[in-house]
Amino acid sequence: MDTSVPGSLRPLDGVGQDSHSPHTTYEYFLDIIPSIYSNPELVQTKSYQMTAHMHHFEGPPNQMPAVYVRYQLSPITVMFKQRYKQFSHFLTYVCAIVGGVFTVAGLLNSILQSSVIAFQKNVLGKSS
Repeated sequence: MDTSVPGSLRPLDGVGQDSHSPHTTYEYFLDIIPSIYSNPELVQTKSYQMTAHMHHFEGPPNQMPAVYVRYQLSPITVMFKQRYKQFSHFLTYVCAIVGGVFTVAGLLNSILQSSVIAFQKNVLGKSS
């Protein structure tokens, strides 16, 4: 597996198992997922990622120690694409935020103004 791929999962790196019993069995379950990573320079790296789970149990006294590796290949390929957004996207996001702030401020202003007018009419008895 390529170590230069950002976000690549390598769950079995540095995993070591010690057993003090001569009848220990280890069983690993691997889900292997093909993945493609591409960056803005159009360099594609193909690699595999995997998730691993381990099961450890003591066998009967007449059983030999064993290591089982069970794997499953995923039919789905994960594609990581690194892209840079253009400056026009940034301007669009800023305009949307500013517009949203003005809209909410206008709604709050109209609600506050309506409640002040209703308060003046009902409680103070003033009519404008």
